[in-house]
Amino acid sequence: MMVRFGSRALNRPREHTHTTAGPSAEDILREWLARGEIDEDDYRRRLNALHAGPLAKP
Repeated sequence: MMVRFGSRALNRPREHTHTTAGPSAEDILREWLARGEIDEDDYRRRLNALHAGPLAKP
């Protein structure tokens, strides 16, 4: 009985141990815009930079 229980415990799906993700970069930009910390032009520039991906090294 003990061996059977042990094998079932090993085959049981593992629970997620990490925490939930925080706000996305886009969420943070929207918050900054809503609070007036950045203007609409800055918001669009930063959003475009996020969507463009990482910068290529020269």
